[in-house]
Amino acid sequence: EEIRHVSEPVVTVAIEPKHMGDLPKLIETMRKVAKEDASLKVEINNETGEHLLSGMGELHLEITQYRIVNDYHVDITASKPIVVYRETVAGKSPDSFEGKSPNKHNRFYVEVEPLPPTVVKALQEGEIHQGKSFKDIKTVVAKLVELGIDREEARGITAVEGTNILFDATKGIQYLHETMDLCIDAFKEAMNRGPLAAERCFGVKVRLVDAKLHEDSIHRGPGQTIPAMRSAIYGAMTIAGRVMLEPLSRVTVNVPQEVLA
Repeated sequence: EEIRHVSEPVVTVAIEPKHMGDLPKLIETMRKVAKEDASLKVEINNETGEHLLSGMGELHLEITQYRIVNDYHVDITASKPIVVYRETVAGKSPDSFEGKSPNKHNRFYVEVEPLPPTVVKALQEGEIHQGKSFKDIKTVVAKLVELGIDREEARGITAVEGTNILFDATKGIQYLHETMDLCIDAFKEAMNRGPLAAERCFGVKVRLVDAKLHEDSIHRGPGQTIPAMRSAIYGAMTIAGRVMLEPLSRVTVNVPQEVLA
């Protein structure tokens, strides 16, 4: 089982092998070091093809790079470290935002607001599982209610992505059950690439409050539903006030009682 850390990586570098023949070995090595050190995160940027290594600071990443070269014998080049940012919203959107599909036959209405800090902490600590399938939905709903979410709203939990939750607050929308998986895909895309700087989102509650769908499934496929839902989320975040978060470190210093002054 994955070891969860409340502290998230704050610095990222892109790593490439000096010799392209070493690429498979580099990928395997990065996976190994990430398993050995739970505070490291490894991912591939699907757009650029870069292999990204994230850690708790520049020194942390320098040590990891040294181990890749000297312990695993893979020659690498690394980019300059960049700070990891997150996107969120300043408050609740004043109204729902309408997202239209390219063919104009489907519409989604979304509201957003910040999740309570208690819920965000529970997500970080793994008390509420990621994904869209909840084996024991009653337990999840009870946990959300305990953390301050309205019971009726909690029953509509549909998907969790990182520290963000999608709730279905609609009532009796025809064909919605057929397109909900696509709505979840759009939610995941939006939470992994926010509207402000294409950074991951943090602590956002997304509520689908209404939808109007074409009766013919051909006209509400992935190419129509995903852009419409994503646009509704981005629009709702924009009118709610987009905010960029930067990492902060809290340091606790323990000293003997006799030197306190």
